[in-house]
Amino acid sequence: MFSNIPQAVLQKMEDLNFSKEIASDLSLVPQLLSDTLKEIKKFHLGDKALHDIKLSLQEALVNAIKHGSRLNRVLPVRLDVEARKDSLVMTVTDQGDGFDAARLMDPTQPGNLQRLSGRGIFLIRNLMDGVEFFDGGRKIQMVKVFHKGAKGEDERRKKG
Repeated sequence: MFSNIPQAVLQKMEDLNFSKEIASDLSLVPQLLSDTLKEIKKFHLGDKALHDIKLSLQEALVNAIKHGSRLNRVLPVRLDVEARKDSLVMTVTDQGDGFDAARLMDPTQPGNLQRLSGRGIFLIRNLMDGVEFFDGGRKIQMVKVFHKGAKGEDERRKKG
């Protein structure tokens, strides 16, 4: 990924910084995703990274609208995107009651395999390099880190 990007483009990447707010309406998610990915694609991050970012962002937005704002169009959902020198930071904030992320069930456990929900946060945690919750669970911050590997290819940062 970064091995193919000129230094001037990498420096411009740090200029990517925007916020968008939408009503809590699931029909608005595809356009917000499209607009956001259009901006991110300018930096040629590679198909895998774009897939991880798109899926994680979609899950976070849907969760914020469905579970946070409970589809109440009056309650906005906000997306903040900031590119840094070696990472992309996306924050989704809702106006709901929040939740305790530590109490989420593991969807890979036998008793949870048939549950119809509970996989979104699991996916986000596995696709992104950093995931944190703030403001009582009303805000999720997702980080995708990029760095050069031994062969000049980008690798996902190893999780500790």
